[in-house]
Amino acid sequence: MELARLAADKNSAIPFTNEEREHYAYIRENPNEAKAMFNLMSMSTEWAEVDYRRAAISILRSPIPIRTLSSPVMSIRAPDHPALYLPKPGLTPYQLVLALNPTTIASAILGDFDNAFVNGEMPLDSAMGFNRHFVAQFAFYDGIRHLVTDRDDLSTDMTWGPYKLVNDTGQKITYRRNKHD
Repeated sequence: MELARLAADKNSAIPFTNEEREHYAYIRENPNEAKAMFNLMSMSTEWAEVDYRRAAISILRSPIPIRTLSSPVMSIRAPDHPALYLPKPGLTPYQLVLALNPTTIASAILGDFDNAFVNGEMPLDSAMGFNRHFVAQFAFYDGIRHLVTDRDDLSTDMTWGPYKLVNDTGQKITYRRNKHD
C-alpha cells in the first residue's frame, strides 16, 4: 500500500506513469483488491522469476547478535554496480536483508549476477553496520512497531539514532524519540 500512497502524491520522487497512478488509485479506492492481487501473485512465482532468477543471494553469519524488526525484511542501499536490476531511471540500488536467526542474515540483490551465492562469515564492522541499519529503519518508518534484539550494545545504537534512554529495568528498556527529529 506504500506505493499506492506514493502514487497519490504528485510530488513523489518516483516517476509514476499515468497508467500506474490510475492502477494505484483503484487499489486505494478498493482495499480488498490489494489483498486479492497479493493472493493471486502468491499462488505462483512466475511474476518474480525474471527479477530473482539471477539475483545475488548471500547467507552471512555474524560474530555478534543481529537485530531485526517487526517488519522482518529490510531494504538498504547497495553499492552501485553495473549488474544491478534497476527497472526505472533514477532508482537507488538496494538489497533486501532478512535476519534468519540471532546471528545469521540472508541478503538478496536483484540483478544479472549469474546466480551468485555466498555462504560465509561477515566481519564485525559489517554486523555492527547492519544493526545500525535496523535501528535507523525502526526510527524512520512508522509501520515498524518493534525492534527485536538483545541488550548487547543496544543503548549505543539507540542513542546513535534519534533516541534517549528513559528507563532500564531488568525486564524492559524504554527509549523516547528525541523531540528535534
